[in-house]
Amino acid sequence: PTGPSGSNGLAGVTGPTGPSGTNGLAGATGPTGAGVTGPTGLAGVTGPTGLAGATGPTGAGVTGPTGSGGVGPTGPTGVGVTGPTGAGTPGATGPTGPSWLLTSSSFNLQGQLVINTDIPSSIVSTSNAWTTTGNTVTSPAFNFVGTRDAQDLVFRTQNVERMRIRSTANTGNVGIGTAAPVPSAKLELSSTTQGFLPPRMSTTERLAIATPAAGLMVYDTTLNQMAYFNGSVWVVF
Repeated sequence: PTGPSGSNGLAGVTGPTGPSGTNGLAGATGPTGAGVTGPTGLAGVTGPTGLAGATGPTGAGVTGPTGSGGVGPTGPTGVGVTGPTGAGTPGATGPTGPSWLLTSSSFNLQGQLVINTDIPSSIVSTSNAWTTTGNTVTSPAFNFVGTRDAQDLVFRTQNVERMRIRSTANTGNVGIGTAAPVPSAKLELSSTTQGFLPPRMSTTERLAIATPAAGLMVYDTTLNQMAYFNGSVWVVF
């Protein structure tokens, strides 16, 4: 028979770890367990609200083009109804004014029309007219015979034109016997039956003319010749 076991000796020193062996093949996956779902746990306490985040920069969006507003058609014009005419009471007729007779009318020397009545009363116009007997108290700046527009001034006898002063467009040249004096002439005399007759005087009278202007022309009856002053002396021709 085996004798009793002796007591264990002291543990020896652990030897060095041997090299790892190669991994064994993976074992087959076991079936999924079908465990019963446990009850939902109580809702946890809501945590404190976090700090507000910093505000982001404002976006600079591009402005879109302005739309063209549509113009609706104009509505018809309303026609208001005319109200009835009021029937006011006519006022009383005023008293008849005094009657008077026109006794005379005439132009004074200033060309004002004076009307005399039997009231007696005189009515004097504030405007003036040119009279055939002449006017007094006249001023060349305000009283004249002529036109204020660009029209010719025409003089007639027996309703036939005898003289015409052209308008400013023709620098005021004068035509006698013609309605269209040439623009280059200040005075044009037109006739087929009459001539131009300059002043006639004796030599003594001609030489007595004070300060004759150059170009002055006369007919010398002593010499029976024309004469003109050339600015220095008289020239007879």
